[in-house]
Amino acid sequence: LGNLASRTIAMIDQFRDGLAKAGRRTLFAYSQGVGPGVQYPQDIRRLRTRYFSSDDQLLTLAIECRTVALMPPS
Repeated sequence: LGNLASRTIAMIDQFRDGLAKAGRRTLFAYSQGVGPGVQYPQDIRRLRTRYFSSDDQLLTLAIECRTVALMPPS
């Protein structure tokens, strides 16, 4: 669906809003961002508190982990 790692907090919220409005069971995987205003891990806490306070929603929060050391050699 797209890489949000370099996006602003406002864009992350808008993307989440769009997924929520779709009304489908979806996984919102947040990755450690590097864009303007992105504060990791504070932002994942903000998202959890603001939008994902329940574990039985159609839209579920996850953390995308990209660790080069754990990737198989190519």
